[in-house]
Amino acid sequence: MNECKGFRSALYTIDTGQNDLAESFFYLPQAQVIQRIPSFIAEIKAAILSLHQHGGKYFWVHNTGPLGCLPQKLAGNVDNHDCLKFLNDAAKAFNKQFHTLCEELRSQMRRAIIAYVDIYAIKYDLIANSAKYGSIPISILRAANRVPTFAAEDQSS
Repeated sequence: MNECKGFRSALYTIDTGQNDLAESFFYLPQAQVIQRIPSFIAEIKAAILSLHQHGGKYFWVHNTGPLGCLPQKLAGNVDNHDCLKFLNDAAKAFNKQFHTLCEELRSQMRRAIIAYVDIYAIKYDLIANSAKYGSIPISILRAANRVPTFAAEDQSS
């Protein structure tokens, strides 16, 4: 009985999207990665519903962060904060669909609490305003040749 109570009172923290999206860019062009987002969302939905069906009620879910700002990915067409735009565009597309899913699940799972955390906005703010937080801007690392390159940007978009 204690195990069931623990399961029902646990906080389930779910951090989504980064591995699915980032790894897909190693073997698929951007358009195909974007097309796969609904399947990623469906898998997350199934996992959350399964937890809920087994008694889980408290969910703290993170959207995906700014993939184009991961140090291992930096090269190519960057935005004004030295992040790869095409990867961040994919992260934003994922996050939009994931936010919609969370709204849908809130209406279906009336006894559950789903706290949606916009981790993208939090992390991008840290990157965009790095000097404010005491960090070294990526552009300085790039100038010092300390940032590895990534050449899988889809040139068709």
